[in-house]
Amino acid sequence: MAVDLAIHDALVLTADERNRLYERGTVCITDGCIEEVRPSRAGDGELEAFTVIDGNGKLVMPGLVNAHTHLEMTPLIGAFSELDLTEMLGSGTALFNRLGNGEFEYLVEAGVELAALNFLLGGVTTVNSMDARPAAGAEAFG
Repeated sequence: MAVDLAIHDALVLTADERNRLYERGTVCITDGCIEEVRPSRAGDGELEAFTVIDGNGKLVMPGLVNAHTHLEMTPLIGAFSELDLTEMLGSGTALFNRLGNGEFEYLVEAGVELAALNFLLGGVTTVNSMDARPAAGAEAFG
């Protein structure tokens, strides 16, 4: 079978009905769709594929989901760490309102771009962002 991408001999964590884990697994992908996930076999390094990746020492797993984030606030991580909850909510809400009004557009763009990079590097492929200006996040991730 010819595929676009084959990753062989990797630690493969699935999210199938049995949550299988292959200590040496092979994943085959065509047109962005996973075609096959199975234990690696001799010769998988020579599979007919546009790209073949030796996964030895690597983990292949489904993308992670961040179910609650504020992308545009990324540049401010740690800025409120010295405040108690009431102070943090008051200051954060005031800033969030200004972001929603279109102030600090450069900060919003930088925040969502940094968040996209950090999430992708960490394996997060899906986010639910509670932003005042969600179009910026959609553009950065797109």
